[in-house]
This record gives sequence, C-alpha cells and structure tokens, in this order.
Amino acid sequence: MYTYCRHIAYRAILPAACSLLVLLLASSAVYGQRRFYMQAPASVNQGQSFELTIVLENIEGTVTPPKLDAFVVLANSSFKEIGIVNGSMTRVTKETYQLLAKTIGQHNLGTAQLVAKGTTYQSNALSIKVTALSAAQKQQAQQQQNASKAEAERRQQQSSTLNMDNLQQQVQKDVFMRLVLSKSSVYKGEMLTAYYRIYFRQEVADV
Repeated sequence: MYTYCRHIAYRAILPAACSLLVLLLASSAVYGQRRFYMQAPASVNQGQSFELTIVLENIEGTVTPPKLDAFVVLANSSFKEIGIVNGSMTRVTKETYQLLAKTIGQHNLGTAQLVAKGTTYQSNALSIKVTALSAAQKQQAQQQQNASKAEAERRQQQSSTLNMDNLQQQVQKDVFMRLVLSKSSVYKGEMLTAYYRIYFRQEVADV
C-alpha cells in the first residue's frame, strides 16, 4: 500500500485540464543549465581548516582539481543530489576538499578541469588569502580542524555507501507520483490548481 508523503503545488491558467497535464509532465523532465565552478572562502586564518568545493550542475564526468600545494588536504568527499528548481530538474554533484591553510600569504588556485563525453571544461580560478593567528585563535582553529576532519570522514563514509544505480531502481519500484486537479471541469480562462502527490511503499524519514 502506498503512503502519502508530500505534494508539490502548481498554479496556471489554461484552456483545458489536459493541456495542463501535458505541460507539467513535460517540464518535470527538463534539466536546467549546465555549470561547472569552484567555491571557497576568500580569506582564512593560518592553521584554519576550510572547504574547497567543486560543483557540477547538470553535467557529469571526470574532475581534476587544481594544484593544492599551498594547503594540507585533510579529506575529500563527493555528494550528489537531484531536485526541482523553477520547474526544471537539477542534478548537482559536489566534490569537497577539506583543506588546512599552512602558509601566510595570497595563494592562487588554478582552474579545475572536467572531462565529459570527450569535451574538456575549465572552472573559475580562486585566490585565497591566509592571515596570521593569535594564540587564542590558534587554539580555536585546532578544535575546529579536529571537528571538521571528523565530519569530512563521516561524509566520505556515507558517500561511499551510496549506489546511484540501486537508488534509481528502488525509486522506480517504491515511488508513485499522481497529478491531482482542484476541479474536474473548467471553462476557458478559469484558474485551477494542480499538484503532485508522491507515494512511497516504505516509510521515509527526514523528508
């Protein structure tokens, strides 16, 4: 038996309910714009750990990070998510590097590279300024470093257990989506509400 979990509401003015159904189903399968970029703080303290994140939006391939010689790599992890933004499917992959700033100064990171279906893409470049720490800040940074390292290791372990193929098969088997209209008949130009109801065979937590 399916259990009702969540609905997504849409509003539109259309001549007939059948036209609305076709439009909503077609738009849900369209992916958004492709993007490939890096993000990190512009300034960090010496001895402080921070995250460098390489983001792939609606594109997949093999990523080569920039040279990280000026920093200590504490850990790295990968995370994938799929969602709907403004009616378009968005598939995001984030490769995160937990770094430790070891040398004071301005450090320039070159571009990351992505090879997707035989085509090579380059991300933006970054510049990170590393400043000196006071004694109190050094102690705080050490505590933060330990906590960040533990969190990065947890995320990496969690990511390694995720199998996307098995997940897709499970979704096809255990998830059912139904389109519900607020009215069974309308006149031309009349507003109606349509929303999706998503049912799950199994109990879903943290939704």
